Amino acid sequence: MSEPNFEIIEHVGVIATSEFGWTKELNIIRQNDGLHQYDLRSWNHEHDEIGEGVTLSLEEIKGLADLLPRIIVTYDSIKKFKFHYERSWDEDNDYYVDFENHRYGYSIEGYNSRSKEEPIRPGMEKEFLDGLKECNVLLWDEKSTVLMCDGKSWTIEIETDKYKIKKCGYNAFPKEWEMFWKMVNNSLRTTY
Repeated sequence: MSEPNFEIIEHVGVIATSEFGWTKELNIIRQNDGLHQYDLRSWNHEHDEIGEGVTLSLEEIKGLADLLPRIIVTYDSIKKFKFHYERSWDEDNDYYVDFENHRYGYSIEGYNSRSKEEPIRPGMEKEFLDGLKECNVLLWDEKSTVLMCDGKSWTIEIETDKYKIKKCGYNAFPKEWEMFWKMVNNSLRTTY
């Protein structure tokens, strides 16, 4: 362990305490260059020795904050799930599952337009959430390619009590896309 080579400007908070009295803390610090940064690190009980940690700029903290919902949000915490898929220039598909109000539905606009809205069937909530988990939807990254411009795009929106997550792609899809598309159609009993 070593002594700190920076000054703590503000103690933001303790994240965890070990059985040996060490705390993992987030602090705003000033190092030799005079810049304020955020430091996440272990400290001993007397607060004169530090353990492993990381120092982050404000931009890095903002980036971390953007990533936290991907870690914190669990499939069981999803209250609403919306999904839009544009299969071509002239066909739009919108789906939603509202777990709070126990409703689901879809609207398909194009050559064979149709829509449906119904109460969630018994067992459907678990089936749908298990399907989202199997498809790793919370871990999807946004995708796009300029190599092809065929009008295909997708957007998913996930709502929990605290977070809204939106992910989208243009002319490129996550590797689990086919499995996801099949799961949505089977769960919502759409006919395609």
